[in-house]
Amino acid sequence: MDEGAVLLSKSDYENLLENAYIRKSQPNVEFIQDQWKQAKAGLGKEHNWQ
Repeated sequence: MDEGAVLLSKSDYENLLENAYIRKSQPNVEFIQDQWKQAKAGLGKEHNWQ
């Protein structure tokens, strides 16, 4: 069985790990889905992260 290889940047790899970690928790997933629905409905708030 040839599994091959994938080349990722360090930032892409870290993002992949972070997403996998966050998605392990059902409450996290539900919170993110709820926030996404609110944003799509125009209920989001603009932040100035500076």
